[in-house]
Amino acid sequence: MSSLRTLTRALPRTCRRSPTLQSRLFQTSARGWTSSLTKDRRLAFLGGTAIGLLATSLALSVQQPIHLDAPPLSSEEDVAIDPETNIAFPKTMHIESKVRIPDMTLLGVGVRKVSFLKVKVYSVAFYADLSNPDLKIPQGASPEEQIEYIIRNTTCCVRIIPYRNTNYHHLRDAWVRTLSLRLNQTIRDKGIDEDAGLAASTSIRKVKTMFPNVSLNAGEYLDVLLAPKVSGKPRVAIFRDLGTVEDEFTATEFFLQYFKGQEPTPSPPLKQRVIASLQSA
Repeated sequence: MSSLRTLTRALPRTCRRSPTLQSRLFQTSARGWTSSLTKDRRLAFLGGTAIGLLATSLALSVQQPIHLDAPPLSSEEDVAIDPETNIAFPKTMHIESKVRIPDMTLLGVGVRKVSFLKVKVYSVAFYADLSNPDLKIPQGASPEEQIEYIIRNTTCCVRIIPYRNTNYHHLRDAWVRTLSLRLNQTIRDKGIDEDAGLAASTSIRKVKTMFPNVSLNAGEYLDVLLAPKVSGKPRVAIFRDLGTVEDEFTATEFFLQYFKGQEPTPSPPLKQRVIASLQSA
């Protein structure tokens, strides 16, 4: 705990989170939200708002601030292109940090479309740490079961890049609606107990409040990291530059929504390409 306090003192004041987090280490100034978010779009993945919880999830001690920097792509061979939007994604998600974050492999990309007009909203890519020595993907399982196993047992990331200008509230509303529906269905199916259901409901409300009412323009990106699994602790979902959610249901279901549940999923092409990647591995 003393090392985390040292880390908090070393962080800029505007990078600390609200005291509603269990450790009360991080506070984010409401002043300057709009300008800082635009600038942060060029900054390293997982800005200072998520460093403390990520360090806890990795079960490591640090004595100084962590600088995370994703290097620029070096060639066309390093990227995969969404054929429906021509948006490029790195084939490897590499994050340089004093705290080790495993490289994640791109498993698929796909477009998100809405309405009967099939309007293209964003492209999404799914990454996972397949080098995790504890990851034993069951070969006899269905593709959907293999994807669920990966999400529940290793570090994952989704990168979302708008095809057209949108805003955080538009994305937030769709995610909150989906998470709420999935929670209600899980409760009806008795797949979650009362305490876990209440915790999930609280976490979904937190997701609703963390998104600012500002634009996310075409070509910019939002990364959501599912931190490594730590025995005895709930999973942590880190929304880059926005905040964190420490809840097993909410963190994992945010990722599972793209692959499991009521069809069609938010991006059928993403699901198809991830399945194809696993089958060809």
